[in-house]
Amino acid sequence: MMANVVAVLPLKTKSCRIGEKNFRQLGGKPLYRWALDTVLGLYDDVRVFSGRETFESLPQPLQEALGFLDEGEELVREDSIGMHVDIAKLVPRDCRLLTFHATAPFITKATYKACVNALDHGYDSALTGTGSHGWIWNENGELLGGGDPAKMTPTQHLPKMLNETCGCWVYDPGFLIETHRRVGYKPYLHEVRGCEALDINSLEDFEFAAAILNTEG
Repeated sequence: MMANVVAVLPLKTKSCRIGEKNFRQLGGKPLYRWALDTVLGLYDDVRVFSGRETFESLPQPLQEALGFLDEGEELVREDSIGMHVDIAKLVPRDCRLLTFHATAPFITKATYKACVNALDHGYDSALTGTGSHGWIWNENGELLGGGDPAKMTPTQHLPKMLNETCGCWVYDPGFLIETHRRVGYKPYLHEVRGCEALDINSLEDFEFAAAILNTEG
């Protein structure tokens, strides 16, 4: 029997790159509403992790529909694992914790459900990412993984690499608190493509997201 799902949206007004990013308008509503509205259509226990002032700035009907996890002072964190651990300490230990981000507005219900349900099938955590077969180089021109540039296997024969995205993470709170790992020892890696892979971190990303909505509209 699947554990009760607690879905948590970290929500801040502060941002290192774009001021009040999560509250900027996208397609006629604030950015945070895209992911939140999707998850509200899936799970009964949905909570916001934020400062009290931020939570109380939300529309009243939305406040009544959501749970509130008090972050205290909102922080622009360098250590994102610390945020996940703080959230895990505020929810029941026996729940299944889904953490999702406002900056991934086009994650589908099917993706959230696949990640949550994966923990019923032997996985200890789940996350989203973009997949690729290819050679990866760092900024110093060095081939990652120790390959030989003079003996390069055709890319279709390489194992698929998954680049973690901010779509969602799923784990048991106790596991996260004990290990400080949001990605466990046997994670389910859910590949996202197209608009689902978009992570909004710049004004150009906002423009791209708006163009996607205009095309679909």
